[in-house]
Amino acid sequence: MAIQPKSNGLITENAQQYYQGSQGFRAAASGVNQKFVTDFNTELILGDWNPANPNYGLNNFKVYTSPSGISGSWSEWITSMSVGSDGRTINLDAAPSANAYVVVQLTILLAVPVGKEPAVRLNTPPDIVKFV
Repeated sequence: MAIQPKSNGLITENAQQYYQGSQGFRAAASGVNQKFVTDFNTELILGDWNPANPNYGLNNFKVYTSPSGISGSWSEWITSMSVGSDGRTINLDAAPSANAYVVVQLTILLAVPVGKEPAVRLNTPPDIVKFV
């Protein structure tokens, strides 16, 4: 007997989530500790928010922000953040710029020998993410 997939096999993610592995939000006009609740079919794993920490490599997502959403204006969020116990809520401990565009981009963990670059990059830069 075959294993029955969740939701009877129905895809419950939208096209941006399913094909790009990303989800977009708008930040509030002001305030720290802003929360963004994702609804990916994947729980978020945060090893550490700081790229200098070895556990940063355990993250299965990145957060990007942009004041305008225009190509070339995106930067990775490398300021303190946390993931809620539900595995879906991201809490940015500092305030992004007012009404900033925020993108959560899933990544794939790859085993790559030290000093080598992966042959293929599997995440899409937010510059090509469109907001409607």
